[in-house]
Amino acid sequence: MKRLIIKWVILAVAIIIAAKVSNLVISGFDVAPIDGIAAFFKLMIGAAALSLINMTLGKILKFLTFPITCLTLGLSAIAVNAAMLYVAGSLELGFKVDNFWAALVGSVQIAIINGLLGIFVPDDDEKDES
Repeated sequence: MKRLIIKWVILAVAIIIAAKVSNLVISGFDVAPIDGIAAFFKLMIGAAALSLINMTLGKILKFLTFPITCLTLGLSAIAVNAAMLYVAGSLELGFKVDNFWAALVGSVQIAIINGLLGIFVPDDDEKDES
């Protein structure tokens, strides 16, 4: 449970960082100002919504587009991730996405940042070995 909460916070931090960096590259992906606990809680709900959308609709779309993913060597999976970010951003729960190109850039940045920050979260296997 503790690991799940840590990964949830890491995703929210990744969304914040990606939105700030994304505005330097392309406008359209923005985070609501975090001026209190209510705004951060709303962003956490948005991160949970993004995770839920990726776990349900994202898995279905990735399964349906698997032949195209094989043909494009995985590039269509990036488009599916961008579509999921666009859907989650349309809910405006702490962050918003205005167009698909902003979602594309933002989804790649979130994946990279989430992967880099995820290095610091230990796996369950490593905990059992010590």
